[in-house]
Amino acid sequence: MEEKRPTKRICTIPEVEKIDADFRADRISYEEYSKLMEPYTHRNAFVWVYEDATVEEFKRLTQGFDWHYQRSDDPRVYRKWSNRYAEIRKVAYSLGDFGQKLFDVWKKKNPNYSES
Repeated sequence: MEEKRPTKRICTIPEVEKIDADFRADRISYEEYSKLMEPYTHRNAFVWVYEDATVEEFKRLTQGFDWHYQRSDDPRVYRKWSNRYAEIRKVAYSLGDFGQKLFDVWKKKNPNYSES
């Protein structure tokens, strides 16, 4: 199977987009902007997306996902499943709002998931 390549289109996390728009429109101060952006500074707020992503692709990637990969002593296992998680996230963002909802529902299947 041919490997998909990310397109040049970049999608931002919706929360970041809203904070940025409020700051550009002078609805919030720089101090407020900095405080609101703090949770996003240590993770990637931008995501490469696929133009031709499908729900079937999302299902294929999520099927049999190893939720306990972070506990592995083998760095190859960690890298494999960490990359798979990133790929799932890219496909979800590519699918728009529906993909985000799918991703949120799928994440809640994680036995270690908590709302807090």
